[in-house]
Amino acid sequence: MSLQTVFTFGSRNYSFRRPILGNGNDIAFQRINRRTRGGDLIIFRDNEWPKTETLTLTFDFDSDAEMKRFLNMLRETAGNFIYYRDHENRLWFGLIQNPDSKATQEGRNTYKISIIFEGDQA
Repeated sequence: MSLQTVFTFGSRNYSFRRPILGNGNDIAFQRINRRTRGGDLIIFRDNEWPKTETLTLTFDFDSDAEMKRFLNMLRETAGNFIYYRDHENRLWFGLIQNPDSKATQEGRNTYKISIIFEGDQA
């Protein structure tokens, strides 16, 4: 397990301390729902179709500068597809769903930011 996570946008890499463990993970599968004339429900899903995962990531920072650097990264990548390499060295490709998320100050010099990343493993 790595202590760093990396967001990549274009040729820029943004490295941050790994998110707080215990993050949420939601999986959405593509499928087809149909009803027959008799009213039977038929659901079809092919294993080759992509599945989209939604990761809820919470980052904590010990300095104001790190928190501002993370907010700048959110602003620069808003609405664009980015790569995310997590603490388990898995590479994801997707979008940050809430680039307007706010930082909350937890203590004198501690800040937290939660983001929602939606994407597929690359």
